Amino acid sequence: MWPSIINALSLTAAIILVFILSILPARRGGRNLYLLVLLVYLIIHLTGGLLMLIGVLSLSLYAMFSLSVVVLYGPTFYFYIRRFHNLPTKGYLWHVVAIELVLWSLFIMHGLNILETPQWFYNLYYTTVLLVYFVGAIRIRLFVPLGKGRDWMKTTAFGFGILILLYIIESIWMSIDFDSISSIVVINATVYNLFCFAFLLIAIKQIIIRPETFSDMRVRIPYRRSELGDVQSELDLIKSFVSRQKEYKNPNLDRAKISDATGLTSHRISEIINGSFGKNFNDWLNDHRVTEAKLHLTNSKLSIKEICYEVGFNSKSVFNKAFKKRTGLTPSEYRLADPEKKRESM
Repeated sequence: MWPSIINALSLTAAIILVFILSILPARRGGRNLYLLVLLVYLIIHLTGGLLMLIGVLSLSLYAMFSLSVVVLYGPTFYFYIRRFHNLPTKGYLWHVVAIELVLWSLFIMHGLNILETPQWFYNLYYTTVLLVYFVGAIRIRLFVPLGKGRDWMKTTAFGFGILILLYIIESIWMSIDFDSISSIVVINATVYNLFCFAFLLIAIKQIIIRPETFSDMRVRIPYRRSELGDVQSELDLIKSFVSRQKEYKNPNLDRAKISDATGLTSHRISEIINGSFGKNFNDWLNDHRVTEAKLHLTNSKLSIKEICYEVGFNSKSVFNKAFKKRTGLTPSEYRLADPEKKRESM
């Protein structure tokens, strides 16, 4: 009973994590892609384990199913690490296809009595595949700077590393004591699922708390001023860098750059801006740019396109949209408006 319950909990956590990654506004084709693929493999694998534990799948069928899925953890994790570090991932599909073709060719030849393949050979095959790709991933991890993805990558490497290790232990155990294979599978599946559940809970927490791990993730979190404590000194640091030094005119300004300049974390910067001004970081930044643009439109002869780039926007359409959102007028209309109408648009 308990193995099935633990398996069901792990399966639920994996589905929740996939759901979170799917609804967060991060590009599917970006660095999340291979992580989502890994999690889909994990969900399929956990589903197969649950069906085996409740008696729907036979042990032999589950062994083939499990082996086919687990052997993909290595190459997928390897390519996920490469994608995370913006390294080339061309050839990913061919690796996966080749690995599965070899495995299923062995299954078919064994089933047709063309080639007798002992269990230890299968164990050696997927242990080798997992280790080769996992070592490759670790080498990348050691030699490529992680930046703000350090904590997340440690969690991912540790989590999938332990899952791979558990299956290597299972394969060795089965080779030594083949007569107890049923007990070995149940024991290892229970330990695997228990660790998997804890690992997925940590991953869910980490992604929610630190979404900036992924450069294109943006999450709005409602902060209350009362929950932030005394933020005035920290707010002064941010405002000094952004406003007084007019860093908002830099179109590439983001929370990471402010973090480097002030020593505050990116997450803390979002907390302070959201709690103090009731808006997200980008909106707050664009407020400064629009205010600067108003001065140029009133007092200079620069063209609207020149003003757009001068105040920190990198697109005229984005500039027009941000300006109208705050003033009710386009930049052209604002420049031609009378002083009274300009005061009304403040």
